[in-house]
Amino acid sequence: VTVCVDSWFWRRWLWPEGEVFWFNTVLNQAHRWGTMPWHWYFTSALPRSLLGAALLLPVGLCTRVAPVLINVAGFGFDRRGLVLAAPALSFVVLYSFL
Repeated sequence: VTVCVDSWFWRRWLWPEGEVFWFNTVLNQAHRWGTMPWHWYFTSALPRSLLGAALLLPVGLCTRVAPVLINVAGFGFDRRGLVLAAPALSFVVLYSFL
């Protein structure tokens, strides 16, 4: 859908996500959009975008009754929750340094 809509408005065939990737990484022009410190995603973007869901994240990760617990600093972390959260968190960390 995005190809058809954006191609219509730009009056040429294009793939919007590919254009963004080309501009930001291959042409190395991401700084033209503005730059923020590496921690901006964690201190500003994620808290604003997640709002109430951010408060429920520890509840989803922490549990004392799951059979597969990892004890970190006195908290029981369910390994299944960490398996789901680790790739997303890793993506945000790596993306922050681009």
